[in-house]
Amino acid sequence: MTAIYGLTHWSDRDVDADADRMGTVLARYGRDAHEIWRGGTIALGARHAFLLDEDRFVAPIHARDRRYAVVADVHLTERAELERELGHSGGSAAALSDAMLVADALEHWGEGAFDRLYGWFAIAAWDTQDQRLLLARDFIGKRPLYYLRAEDGTLAFASMPDALHALGIVPRAADEDQYLRLFRRAPLSPGRTPMAGISRIMPGYYGVFTAQGATTHAYWKPDLTPLRRQTQRDYETQMLTRLDAAVTATLRGAGDEIAAHLSGGFDSTTVVVTAARLLADTPKRIVTYTAAPHHRPQTYQTHHFSDESALAAETAAMYPNVEHVVIRSDTPTLAALDRTVDLYPEPIPNLCNMVWVDAINTAVQRRGIRI
Repeated sequence: MTAIYGLTHWSDRDVDADADRMGTVLARYGRDAHEIWRGGTIALGARHAFLLDEDRFVAPIHARDRRYAVVADVHLTERAELERELGHSGGSAAALSDAMLVADALEHWGEGAFDRLYGWFAIAAWDTQDQRLLLARDFIGKRPLYYLRAEDGTLAFASMPDALHALGIVPRAADEDQYLRLFRRAPLSPGRTPMAGISRIMPGYYGVFTAQGATTHAYWKPDLTPLRRQTQRDYETQMLTRLDAAVTATLRGAGDEIAAHLSGGFDSTTVVVTAARLLADTPKRIVTYTAAPHHRPQTYQTHHFSDESALAAETAAMYPNVEHVVIRSDTPTLAALDRTVDLYPEPIPNLCNMVWVDAINTAVQRRGIRI
């Protein structure tokens, strides 16, 4: 994850010391490069973690001839159409990071750019002309983005809330109303978090912030037009076409090995076998991971099983370009809590799952797989 951050006091009050504190706190999230830009009353920064090869093309946060200063934590899954719309040829586009394309899109379409981006992102853009800040997230919410507005008018944002707590403006305390909602298994209130004084940009929304106030807007509006086809076979073909396109998009930037979770269920199985088919004529391999218990498998109900590794192994064996790895973790459920409490600032609904999720992530990291 590339960690982005920034703040403004909407006045001549110095922002340097506060911006430096935020950047220092976020250093562990992005260790490949650090950018910071100061534009009078505002500072924007990014701690970069390079995921794709083109991420290394780091452009200045703001260029003199541009309206917007932009920082972005972004992985575009489908960027070919965006490149064409922005007039980039194959050669020039290869030297553009996703963040640079986002900056170009904002120059062309302003807030209208967000609905043209496909992938995962958290974006902050300072409008140097109208003195306003735009904050946006992808519609799934894969990239976090938090902010606070203080009584003295200070506005600060960051990928992770610990950078906001470093400012000393809000206490490290719980928002009791939001925790009560979580205990009732109700969703958080729109834009709220379980942390006192800290808000979030909701998935599929962008916020417009000025010295006078703020507004939020939903840019993502799914097409709910019913899909009508003549036969069942037509529906199946359409489904496979969409599935192929979705899996192909998420494979962008993959190296020689791609990691995937593989359980005994339909969802992960469908994704893995689709990827295996799409990559059949390439040297790329899919390394699949299945979490399994140490104890002897038990069946609690008819057609239910607690160890999915055998079924997952059968699926993997069907494809020569799929490798299967079974993860059996000895880590106690609470052992990883101290480490994950900072990485996952909001309460984890099912802490038991973190044991195997953590173990798989560690195995993937040790193998050096990026996608």
